[in-house]
Amino acid sequence: MAKPKTIRVRIAVAVDAAGDWAAAGWRGAKDSEALEAAIDAGAELAGCYQVYYLSVEVPAAKPIELSAAGVEEGPLVTDDTGE
Repeated sequence: MAKPKTIRVRIAVAVDAAGDWAAAGWRGAKDSEALEAAIDAGAELAGCYQVYYLSVEVPAAKPIELSAAGVEEGPLVTDDTGE
């Protein structure tokens, strides 16, 4: 069976009046699950927000070989409990 040349992607997006936004979606997600994840990701969205669902066909990913990779050290992150 041939692999698909495109993949249908559906993403929930929450946008507040200031233009801040958050989005979420994954294969098999129900609209309500993606919306909840977008709202959780945008915990700092101010006041009311509008919800949109974006659907798009994107090319299927092709395997690639990395000839070189770099790693940058980021900041030390702790959880909300301060531990």
